[in-house]
Amino acid sequence: MDIFYENWWWMLFIAVIILWLKQRKNRPETVLREKQISIKGQKILTPISKDSPLECLLSEGKIYGPDYKDKHPPQLPHTEGCHCRLIDLLTRTDDIFYIKKRETSPLQNTDIGELDKKQARYYKYRLIIDKSGENPELKISYLELSDAIKIEKEFKLRVDDHLMNRNINQ
Repeated sequence: MDIFYENWWWMLFIAVIILWLKQRKNRPETVLREKQISIKGQKILTPISKDSPLECLLSEGKIYGPDYKDKHPPQLPHTEGCHCRLIDLLTRTDDIFYIKKRETSPLQNTDIGELDKKQARYYKYRLIIDKSGENPELKISYLELSDAIKIEKEFKLRVDDHLMNRNINQ
């Protein structure tokens, strides 16, 4: 094909335009920094301890609000001995899209000391297993969840000893 042929230049021009439009169409949309979107909600916090009721342990960490699955928080206190509290949450687009390194989560106070997030979750699951005596389905599902958490053997033994001491004292 002769590059000096008049139709060749037109075909090249059309091909470049088609490729440019195709590339532009496939480009993902980016969230603009000028647009701030906020998601408001409330989160239930429960002290994780042997004295916490089962209902409180099951609802610990749940988030309620118009933009979440659960719209309305429950009436507190749940049951007798409930020490749950609601805190307000505000999540912005900067928190989700632009922060590269998340801050380390603070240690959580429990009745066996300060625990990081993973240890606190394991301890909470073990407490739910311990308290769900009449509900075998709940016990099995939380047993699977607790087994899926990769945690040190020493901590698992510490939790088991702590729960055994509770059962002996009762």
